[in-house]
Amino acid sequence: MLNSEIDEAMAAHSNALSGIWRLIRRVQRDDALVESEREEALRRLFSCLSFKDVRQTFVMDAIRLDMGVSFRSSMSGMMRLKSRMRRNGYNIAPGSNDKTRDLAFGSKLGLAVPTVMQENVAAESVHVSENVFIKPSEGSNSRGVFYVDDAKAVHSIRSKEVYSSFEEALSELDGKFLKQNWTVEEAIVGPGEGLPAI
Repeated sequence: MLNSEIDEAMAAHSNALSGIWRLIRRVQRDDALVESEREEALRRLFSCLSFKDVRQTFVMDAIRLDMGVSFRSSMSGMMRLKSRMRRNGYNIAPGSNDKTRDLAFGSKLGLAVPTVMQENVAAESVHVSENVFIKPSEGSNSRGVFYVDDAKAVHSIRSKEVYSSFEEALSELDGKFLKQNWTVEEAIVGPGEGLPAI
């Protein structure tokens, strides 16, 4: 029973992937599309592919239009690459990222970086205000990262739970994280729906 379900799911995935590849080729060759329509269609199609799914025949479009693949896929690929490099003696971008250095790096690249309201403070010293992120001062994933909305509700990025206070939100963390220092920074929101960029 399980084997047939696996075979069926794999076949469905393969068919869906083939369908996306066909649509990419069709969009590339469709002379009726204006360039902005072509770019938007290609962006949508590329967004659901992983790196391994980007075929050689369309890699140049991905580079020319600066299109990525899904964030989760790119993170997964990067983690595997970093693991292989560590086994060979190279330790690039270690997991315990120093957020202060990350902000300085982003600023040098000309990216919009958030204003830091508090840095390296104990949990009991965190000042909660609207439209901020509260995050561990060191770390490389969503664990312990909270978004405070304009009504001061505290949203856990990792668990998707919503808490009425930062103290309540800390209940989802273990002792090691509770001893961690915290950083509070403004939430940079995107255009349109004004959702925070995380």
